[in-house]
Formats: sequence, C-alpha cells, structure tokens
Amino acid sequence: MITISAVLITHNDRYLLVQENKPDDIGWTIPGGRVRDQETPKEGAVREIKEETGLEVKIDGLVDTVEFSEKNTIMKVYKAKVIGGNLKLNDKECMGMGWFGWEEIKHLSLRRKFIKDVIEKDINRKG
Repeated sequence: MITISAVLITHNDRYLLVQENKPDDIGWTIPGGRVRDQETPKEGAVREIKEETGLEVKIDGLVDTVEFSEKNTIMKVYKAKVIGGNLKLNDKECMGMGWFGWEEIKHLSLRRKFIKDVIEKDINRKG
C-alpha cells in the first residue's frame, strides 16, 4: 500500500492550494505527496509542504483518510499551522499556488472530488 500525506493550511479562512507540475492533470489540489519508506505520514506531510511551498508547519491533527483502492493508495489529510518559512513556489514541484476561500473552491477545477470533501469537512469541524 502506498501512503500519501496531504495538508490543509489556512490563513484568514482561505486554503492554500497548488497546481502540481503534471501536464496531464493540472487541477488544483492540497499540497502533499508520497511518504518515503523511513518516514511516518506526519513526517512526510511536513517534508512535502516544505518542498512544495517553502513553509514550515506543525501538524494539528488528522482531518480524514481517503482510500484509492484502484491505485492501492491511502491518503492521510492533516490540518497544520504555519510555524516558519516563507511562502515560495517551487517550480520543480508546482506550476501554481494560491489562497482560496470556500466560495472560490466550490467553482475551481480540482484534481479530485475528495479535495472539496475534506475542505468541507474541515469547515464543518470548525463549527
């Protein structure tokens, strides 16, 4: 089973989304990536965020776990707080990055449906 970690990062009720350098799949997504063999999913999430966005984060908790049985993949989606670093696009990893509110996200071209679902779950969790 392949494990992927992704992270919801918010600022002023807006979510950080990225467009990865995948010409065949350019929709917006949550920053994250594949967990390496020697890492825990949380460690992988922290590393991936640093690589893609330049931000240093502290994991606040698990928002959701999504299974993709057809790809033998599980995705752990965490919530995190920014604790350092500077937001900077890593053009080797991503071709776009931005902060989006819920009303914008509902109309964006997203890579997968689950992205909207986990963001909505996070919003509802806040009350």
